[in-house]
Amino acid sequence: MGRYGVKASRKRKQNVVTAKISEENCDILSDGSDSDDEGKNVTDLSNLSDNNFRLIVIEKLDTIISRQEVIDVELKGIKESILGLEKSADYHDKQLEEHQALIKQKDEQITVINTKLIESDKEKQALSDRLLALERHSRSFNLRFTGIAENQGEDTFAVLQEAFRRAGLENIRLENVHRLGKSREDKSGRQIIARFISRMDIKVVMRRRNELRSAGVMAFNDLCQTDYMEKKRLAPIMNERYSKKDKVKFQNGKLFINGSVYTG
Repeated sequence: MGRYGVKASRKRKQNVVTAKISEENCDILSDGSDSDDEGKNVTDLSNLSDNNFRLIVIEKLDTIISRQEVIDVELKGIKESILGLEKSADYHDKQLEEHQALIKQKDEQITVINTKLIESDKEKQALSDRLLALERHSRSFNLRFTGIAENQGEDTFAVLQEAFRRAGLENIRLENVHRLGKSREDKSGRQIIARFISRMDIKVVMRRRNELRSAGVMAFNDLCQTDYMEKKRLAPIMNERYSKKDKVKFQNGKLFINGSVYTG
């Protein structure tokens, strides 16, 4: 029998007892005047009070029991909910730990990759510096010349040597000579680049630049693109220091003024 069936059965029993007690009370009240034994009536009233008290106690107990059963059911539900929440919390804690471990692993991988990238950048920079140094070394055997008229079918080697002779330069040893860029119809003369066999001959030619300039020929170093852009950036400073009669020299991408490296 279920909880509500038990409760209904108890209620019916209580109603029956209450009805019997009511009948007994009526009998007692109706027969009181004819009774000769007053003590017997007092005893019956006492018994009647005890029965009422028992009924009240039983009803209270039934109410308490019913409420306790409801509370037990609710507590059971609460406990189950708490257990479910604890399981869910444990699951999420485990998931969080796994994610944190994965994040830590990825961070370590990123650190390794960044370290390799830094090392790669250093190697790349070292290689770039080495290539630049090699290019500077190769170009140090070259000079460029402007102001020399160009004729169709000319022997550029002989044309340059003639310009040297006009400036008083003899026995300059050249490895290769050619003009730069596409030919122009105005015949104004493209630049000539010459590769020297010895850098000693380059120094001799550069010392006679004034004589070449008098003949309308300009001589200057063959710079790589990096150095050319740096010299172009520093041109205003160089011109200013030239006007002040300072000793100005641009070499290997650096500007020297009166023997000191310019750091501006």
